[in-house]
This record gives sequence, structure tokens and C-alpha cells, in this order.
Amino acid sequence: MLLCGKRMRSCVVGFLFLFVSVATAQAEDIATIGALGTLLPESGLVRVVGTPGTSISQINIKQDETVEHNATIARLSNHELLEAELKSIRLEYDILLTVHKHKVNLLQLAVDNARLRRNRADASLNKYLALSKNAQVNAVRDQRRNDVADARHALKTKEAELAQAIDTIELDKKKIQLQIEKAQINLNSADVKAPFSGLVLDVPGVVGGPSGAGIVVLADISQMMVKCEVYEGDLGKVKVGQKATASGKSLSKDISGQVVKVGREIDISRKVA
Repeated sequence: MLLCGKRMRSCVVGFLFLFVSVATAQAEDIATIGALGTLLPESGLVRVVGTPGTSISQINIKQDETVEHNATIARLSNHELLEAELKSIRLEYDILLTVHKHKVNLLQLAVDNARLRRNRADASLNKYLALSKNAQVNAVRDQRRNDVADARHALKTKEAELAQAIDTIELDKKKIQLQIEKAQINLNSADVKAPFSGLVLDVPGVVGGPSGAGIVVLADISQMMVKCEVYEGDLGKVKVGQKATASGKSLSKDISGQVVKVGREIDISRKVA
């Protein structure tokens, strides 16, 4: 296998002749080796497929058009279903926030009321303790101290309930946010994107047909190569780095490049490599 790399944008796939200039034993003599080859994108041809089990509902490009990286080239049949699922999860998220907000507001109100009762109990006890010892009754003093203890316990309980509710909200929010992210990824997969900028060589997919069989064939033509077959007798004369020239009917002019790879596998029946 002989590869010739050269930047070009005019021709994508075609047969042509490649001539490799080879230095002989005498440096001033230049020999030429000819071989039949095929002009191909260096990165190969990419067949873009959709999600298995879906069909094609829309194709946005045509053959011979150029597409930009990440451009939407087709839409799959599951798009509407996945879009509805995403909307449903987002609605569930909005409802969750509303319900939790109402619950937090009620708990916050309960905490405020408990704090007010504690403050009143503290004030009542302090006011009573400010009386002279002769004016105080042990049973009343003990009761007011119990009232303070009960009020403080009630406040701590309500504060704990509020903190737990807030933690629960955050956990529920994260769970649904992950569901939203997953649903968004699934929805994005229903829009088939171009994996790179390139040229549309073929559109084998049809609306209503299965997407898994292939939608479009793309090629990055910014870097091209010539793959050609060299007779085994000439193979030893070809080296990586040698200059090469390709010509053919599909080219407006000859293009030049260099040998970037030489294969060693021989086709016995055809005597080429």
C-alpha cells in the first residue's frame, strides 16, 4: 500500500495515476514509478447512523452539501416522545419546588412561633425570679422553669424539622435534576449531529426508513490521500518521504505530495502491493 498525502478540496473519491520519483544509484538520475490508485479522504468515509430501533423522520441535508461540525443533519422518530418526557420531568420539578417551598414556609412559621413562645417563657421566668425570695412560690417557680424547658425543646424540634426538610428538598432537587439531564441527553440523541465538518457524499437514508442502517456518508476532505498498488518488483524502490505526483480525469490539475506509508503485503495473484 502506498499513501500520498496532500491538502485539497476539489475531488473526494476517484481513480487516478500516481507517479513516484525515485532516486537511483547515481544521485543525478531520477526514475519514475507509475501506479494506479484511488483518491480518498485521509480519515476515511464516515457512515452516520441513528439510534437502533428508530426511524428517520426528517433529513436536513442533501448530497454534495458541506456541513459544519455539530450541525443537525437528521431527526429521529423518537424525538416527540423524548421531548414530552423532558417536559413532564421539568413540570414535576416545578411542582416539587412549589410543594417544598410551601412546606418550608410552614415550618419556618412554626419555628418563629416556637421561638416566640420560648422568649415569652424566658421573660416570664426572669420576671418571676426578679421578685424577692419571700414573694416567690416554689411550685410557681418550678412550673415556669418547666415552661422554659418545654419551649426550648419545642424550638429545637421545629428547627430540626426545618433543617431536615431543607436537606430533603436539596436531595429531591438533585435527583430530578439528574433525570432532567438524562432526558435532555436522550432528546439530543434524537437529533443526529454531524461528527465533524465535511462533505456529504451520499444520503442512503430516507424518511420513514430505519436510522440504524445509515443516514448519510460524510468525509473530511481537508486532508486527502492516494492509496495505490505498486508492482512487487518496484516496491523496494519506494520509500517514505519520496515526492509523488497524482493525475486523473477527476482532477483539474496534477497534485503533488509525498509517500507517507509503504505496505509490505503482496497480492500473489496480481503481483502488487
